[in-house]
Amino acid sequence: METSSTDDAEPRNPAERAGICIADLSEIETGTMDRSISTITRMADALKLMLDDLVCSWT
Repeated sequence: METSSTDDAEPRNPAERAGICIADLSEIETGTMDRSISTITRMADALKLMLDDLVCSWT
């Protein structure tokens, strides 16, 4: 029987993939927290989006 290791699996949560906590992601989405360019870049990478696509969706 073949088993898969969950230790090496990519996190399903976009916040975890971007290296930020879920609470911070929520505050970024609602505009109550400033976002740094490094955070936005990590979020775009986690969502497999181009940085321009992510930024333009906020404007």
